Amino acid sequence: MNRMPRKYLLILTSIYPKCFDDIQAPLRAWASLGDVDQDASAVAIGDDLRFKNVLRNVFSECRRVLRPAGRMMLTFANSEPRAWIALFQALKGGGFFAYGYTVVRSDGETDYAKIGGRSSRFDIILELGRRPLPAAMKAHRLTVVPREKERRCLYNAGEIFLSAVSHSPSENWVDDLRRAIKTSHW
Repeated sequence: MNRMPRKYLLILTSIYPKCFDDIQAPLRAWASLGDVDQDASAVAIGDDLRFKNVLRNVFSECRRVLRPAGRMMLTFANSEPRAWIALFQALKGGGFFAYGYTVVRSDGETDYAKIGGRSSRFDIILELGRRPLPAAMKAHRLTVVPREKERRCLYNAGEIFLSAVSHSPSENWVDDLRRAIKTSHW
């Protein structure tokens, strides 16, 4: 396996949210996870463990090639708690720590491939680092709880992300996440 040297200050990527069943082909190729075919890139709905393991391997490689002060920015949106749980576990398993989040408008309303589907109107951008957030730094977060259900769902996921992908995660983060997504489900 040909590995890239550690030299990157920023990795910016997205995980396609469609039922959390698709790992982006370019990201897989970049992380030297092999050729992409339907069986290898798609993770069957309900196969949380495989989704988490594939992502953990990708995130481990992303972490390896980041400089010590580097950051990874990741966009994601999903109304399925299992997808968030698998993502957060994969990020933690890949050695990342939460630095912050924000919620932004997505291309779901203007992307021709997504129009008419159950695409999200918003995405969350997660900021992660190789080391725990220094005590002198505050995590980036929304300061006002959004009114719209979809934005509130992502806000709730972001708040739990800050706890789940931290140096000392809350013991109840999985239950908290399930409850938060369920109550703000769009």
